[in-house]
Amino acid sequence: EADQEPDDLTFCSLADACGKTGDVARAREMLALIQSGASERVQRMSYIALMQGYSVSRQPEMVLQVAEDAKRNGIELQEGGWCAIMDAFANVADPDRVLEAIDEMEESGMSANKVHWSLLVKAYCNFGDTSTGLGIVRDY
Repeated sequence: EADQEPDDLTFCSLADACGKTGDVARAREMLALIQSGASERVQRMSYIALMQGYSVSRQPEMVLQVAEDAKRNGIELQEGGWCAIMDAFANVADPDRVLEAIDEMEESGMSANKVHWSLLVKAYCNFGDTSTGLGIVRDY
């Protein structure tokens, strides 16, 4: 209804849209609006949206900084956060950092799956090493 006030999920959806288009400043604005009082799920979603924004903007170090901010605030990012980290390094053609993220994720108790391996393939292909990327596809 037109007279309803926006809620946490409204701001989270806006942050997600901003993040996916690389509009990091607005995604950060949305995150600030929902930080206090939002459920952990909504906070997690908004952190991941911001991480995606930095990933699209090819700023992997900022993705890591947001992940640390979330951790410091008691928010576990789970698979979506790990994917955002890996995608950020894949976007800048850094397969070694994607592998490091996979190792860290596995040390935290999660198992790598085809999404994570495909991000590694993306990193190798962006790096120009398509044969290693294809080798991963064949091995998986």
